[in-house]
Amino acid sequence: MSGAGPATPKGRDISPRRDAQIAQVAGELFQKRGYANVAVRDVAAAVGVTAPAVYRHFPGKQALLLAAVESGLTLVDEALAQARAGSAAGALSLMTPLSRVAVERRDLWLLVRREARHLADDDARRVRGVFSALVARMRALIAEQRADLSRDDGALLSHAALATLEAPSQYPQRQARAALARSLADAGARVAAFSFGALPALPSPASQEGIGRAASDGSRAEAILAAAARLFAERGYPEVSLDDIGAAVGISGPSIYHHFSSKSLILARLTQRAFESIELNRTHALRRHGDPGSVLRQFVVDQVALALTGNPLYRVFTDESIHLEHGQRQRFLTAQRSLFDHWVSILVRARPALTPAAAYVQVSSGLCVVNDMARSRRLKAQDQIHARVAALVCHHLGVGGDD
Repeated sequence: MSGAGPATPKGRDISPRRDAQIAQVAGELFQKRGYANVAVRDVAAAVGVTAPAVYRHFPGKQALLLAAVESGLTLVDEALAQARAGSAAGALSLMTPLSRVAVERRDLWLLVRREARHLADDDARRVRGVFSALVARMRALIAEQRADLSRDDGALLSHAALATLEAPSQYPQRQARAALARSLADAGARVAAFSFGALPALPSPASQEGIGRAASDGSRAEAILAAAARLFAERGYPEVSLDDIGAAVGISGPSIYHHFSSKSLILARLTQRAFESIELNRTHALRRHGDPGSVLRQFVVDQVALALTGNPLYRVFTDESIHLEHGQRQRFLTAQRSLFDHWVSILVRARPALTPAAAYVQVSSGLCVVNDMARSRRLKAQDQIHARVAALVCHHLGVGGDD
């Protein structure tokens, strides 16, 4: 990729290796804490230098983010070239070099999906263009192996196969690097090989009506929460002020303090509501079905319905919870981990040959597919998108009834 690189002061020999080291450390911090929650001094401390030393390599934090994203996308570009050379061998050969990049650069996918919006406008557009071109190349590689695919099917599978690679970015993994890369390659290959021919019969979803939306009583607090959810999902939590939220509901920003003591409390309420809706889906699945495979199919159907309805609460849950205050964040992660471990245990019961570590990769990569679909307006506009994504993820987990 071409673009604005790090500034090089006259008369100073700047090591490209040190540039790469600083950018990679910055990318890891942006992934773990969120771009808005990391300062240049934090990057400097993690590298073991002073902040002025970082500025001798990069003019500012945006340049660090751009360098981290560009270096990662260059690795994806190289991996796709390797995949092209081995694509005749099948989907696994296609996904293997990409999975190695996902393990090597665990920060990359979240930087592209969540943090690239903090780049300068021209840089953000260029990054989106490069990433779109990489997705198009992925679609072409899958199409070479799959003459049966329609254009929509190819677009969906290419996005979904790449989304499985987000798992190390989104969720802590429990396998060593080589084993994790193999598991990710298997997961992506399974997605890329899915056929949309005759979709399997799946259960009807639980009702998502009213989840995360303003209450029918028209209360001001509910209107504030609904407006905040929409704005956080559209712009990102750090870019939204109380004045923005107030304007959206026709009041001044300071008037919000009559209902919520801080913006962070609004975010905490929204993430709690999203988590409660997912808990309701879990309860619905457990009450409706007895065998573990049916429970998982129901959960997938319900999760897809929640993610793809256009409800901004789901995007806040997946992309903005990183901005919760420390105590709130720790409680959120503990609850999320407990829920996640429960679904892993159910998958192991449904597929006893899976180890818990391998099941963890399957569940995390499957959820990444759902999360990625929620971000794409173009994919959500496809015909039968709910049924097709649910069938794809059930197949990916090995509980689709089509194996």
